[in-house]
Amino acid sequence: IEMHGRALELTIAALGPNHPDTATAKGNLAAAMVGNGQLRESLPLFKSSYDIDRAHYGDSHPAVATDLHNLGFVLYRTGQRDSAGEHFRAALDIRTKALGAQHPETRSTRTWAGRCDVK
Repeated sequence: IEMHGRALELTIAALGPNHPDTATAKGNLAAAMVGNGQLRESLPLFKSSYDIDRAHYGDSHPAVATDLHNLGFVLYRTGQRDSAGEHFRAALDIRTKALGAQHPETRSTRTWAGRCDVK
């Protein structure tokens, strides 16, 4: 986590807070936090990554779908299945259109969206 935090600091210093590479660095730090069990703490970083990518790429880019998928995963793991499902379905729509229905990332998101629908 420490190295990802340092990478984020350097990326912001070099490219600024709203650069797509900054979004990637935030997502990497958030993913490391998830791996360390810091689910709730990762949410603001994943949300910021989403906001940066959406502002840079628009609503239909695969990077935005990845951000939505990541947010959905953390929401699911913290028991917020309805909200998680909304994020997974939005990511699924983007990925299906951009990558195709059989792409591995699309299939993964479809699986997670289905998990949210099971009560």
